[in-house]
Amino acid sequence: MKDPISTNHMFIYTVISLAVAAPLLLLLLQKFLSLKNKTNSRRLPPGPPGYDYKVLHKRLVEIQKKCGPIFMIRMGALNTLVIASEDAAMELLKTHIG
Repeated sequence: MKDPISTNHMFIYTVISLAVAAPLLLLLLQKFLSLKNKTNSRRLPPGPPGYDYKVLHKRLVEIQKKCGPIFMIRMGALNTLVIASEDAAMELLKTHIG
């Protein structure tokens, strides 16, 4: 027959262990995912750093002159691929869609 005190202690140790382990696992998962995002961003087309896009169409023309007809911009939380010429758009559609 088990001693009720030792069973109670085991339960307390289990709860404490889970209370410590769960945040650590979440922290490790967050670090892993942030490293994964940094790795993916290395393969993106060129683009400028963050910018206030009040006059977006004029800014896109400036970026196109600097980076070429295909470039990536960050708009809020989203990376946005911009295809700024008809020829580049046709090539993209032929290559990736059929």
